[in-house]
Amino acid sequence: MNNENFVKCVKEYILLDDQIKEAMRDIKVIKDRKLELGNQILSMMKTEGIDCCNLDESGSKLVVKKSKSTSSLKPSLIEQELMSVIEDKDKVDSFMETLNSKREVKEKDMLSRSTKKKPKSK
Repeated sequence: MNNENFVKCVKEYILLDDQIKEAMRDIKVIKDRKLELGNQILSMMKTEGIDCCNLDESGSKLVVKKSKSTSSLKPSLIEQELMSVIEDKDKVDSFMETLNSKREVKEKDMLSRSTKKKPKSK
């Protein structure tokens, strides 16, 4: 790759990066409004005891569903629960060190663009 081609690639990269950032700002506004409306609709449906709302003849509908998720296993929780079973702080510490040393670390190269922050106007 010659110098001229490199400069051309960098300029196009920056242009695309700027376009993506602008589009992401626009999408954030849309997503925030959708979330706000969704919360209002959900609240109304729950208040009225409505589980499903048919939208049109195509079969689309809004459905109230419950979802469950499990929080991640934090080292402090693992250590706390081990202490309740093993009661030997040295053994628990040793186990935690071994566990941490065996965790896989993934590394990859990536390109990042840093820009000067504009001073905030008052």
